[in-house]
Amino acid sequence: MAAPTRAQRRPVGPPPVPDAMTSRQRERREAIVLAAVELVGQHGPDDLQMRDVSERSGAALATLYRYFPSKDQLVAAAFMAWAQTIDDRVVPALTDTATPADRFVAVLHRGLRPFQHQPNFARAMIYVSQSRDPFASETYLELGTVIRGTLARSIPDVEADVRDGVLQAIGSVWYHCLVEWVSGRITIATAQERLDRAARLLLSGT
Repeated sequence: MAAPTRAQRRPVGPPPVPDAMTSRQRERREAIVLAAVELVGQHGPDDLQMRDVSERSGAALATLYRYFPSKDQLVAAAFMAWAQTIDDRVVPALTDTATPADRFVAVLHRGLRPFQHQPNFARAMIYVSQSRDPFASETYLELGTVIRGTLARSIPDVEADVRDGVLQAIGSVWYHCLVEWVSGRITIATAQERLDRAARLLLSGT
């Protein structure tokens, strides 16, 4: 009988909460996540092997599974750790005294650049978004909240209802563009052009 696909496998239990760990346990967890970040960046999420993470982090394989009972949970944690640095990279674009559309487009440009430099994390984002593991899904939703918050800060002068609609719409365009890009159907320049066009259309009345 064929082995079940990733989408068909039953979800496993949640990983331990870092706040409930000792300082030594948190250090071990951070080493595991850092190793996963490095390996996802090098090989992508699909080719990530738990044994490779174990070897690079110095944690025994059984220990690794105590911290992350599934590969999906580990990929989600690695992607979250990498993505949290994006906010620092887009903040300079928020200080420009330009139109809302100009500021929004500048933030989108800066937010897309890290994916351009490390496309395997675009693949990791798609991987996590498609996971049925509850923790991975929760992490993806949490990241979406962080990204929407960063984008919202670029257009504080836009009416709240309009801003929420813009963020929801641009999130869908963003995801679709990354899927098309990593699939080789469009270039990163085309993805950027589509985001620019969508952003300016959505904010044309502001």
